[in-house]
Amino acid sequence: MNGIFTIDTLRDTVECHKAMQSLPSPENTSYTRYLNLLGIAYIGIVDSSSKAMHGSSYGTKCYFIYLLPANGAGSYIDGTVTRPINVCPNSAHCREACLAGSGHARVEHLAGKDRIDRARLLKTKLFYERPDIFYAMVEREIVTENELAMKKRFDFCVRLNATSDIDHSRYTFPTGGNIFERHPDIQFYDYTKVPGRLGLASRYGNVFLTLSYNGYNEALCTESMAQGFGVAVVFKGDLPEEWMGYPVINGDLFDMRFFDKTYYGIPKKMGYVVGLKYKPVFSDYKEGKFIGPKESKFIVESKIA
Repeated sequence: MNGIFTIDTLRDTVECHKAMQSLPSPENTSYTRYLNLLGIAYIGIVDSSSKAMHGSSYGTKCYFIYLLPANGAGSYIDGTVTRPINVCPNSAHCREACLAGSGHARVEHLAGKDRIDRARLLKTKLFYERPDIFYAMVEREIVTENELAMKKRFDFCVRLNATSDIDHSRYTFPTGGNIFERHPDIQFYDYTKVPGRLGLASRYGNVFLTLSYNGYNEALCTESMAQGFGVAVVFKGDLPEEWMGYPVINGDLFDMRFFDKTYYGIPKKMGYVVGLKYKPVFSDYKEGKFIGPKESKFIVESKIA
């Protein structure tokens, strides 16, 4: 079911705006009603990927939100002004290798389908056109999933930017507070390539952020590790033991980066590298055949033979 939003409507900025603005307000509409109107099953989901499911092995349920990354959603209308959408401000060097094109999304693209892309496009448009609805639905899901996790005796965490890099502290709910302030007992975490976002971790005790290497921010990454933080780096091939003089951990073992130092026994003031193995995406294929990723400084060639 696509609700009132077909893929053509979502791609048409004006028609999408009209349809989004016609949606009823959260005060008068149930969560289930929104799902039917939007034609989706959820905004965010727990155990959404093999990596997310690994968290269960470590006693944690992880809630992820997947949007259409970078500028893939086109534009939206802000009042009377049409503005471009870009959910990943510093993504110029990593777009083609984005994980949004891996896993189930890769399989769908190679099969000529667009179910996942449509859902991600809709959620992205909803975020920009109707943040009141977007955040009301997210909050409802977070509360529900947290309660379910506790009943099963799991810890619970939230990654709002699984395929985006947005500052979610900027939205204030009508009843007050942003998503982090309203849920101080829930652990939020994310990766970011936006230096200014790193300050969120010091502003909110329940937010943990990991800086990502993009091939061109080496100085910022080494500075961050010198201060005792972790930096995520994508490697092609086996993970090396160290990079830039810092130890490399297996970041694919689980996704909860706030758990790294405890699990690996890394001293509090020691920096480290979150090693992530490159995963094939749909742009690595030509006419159905795997040709591999284009040369990119974002992907670090492992020196291990």
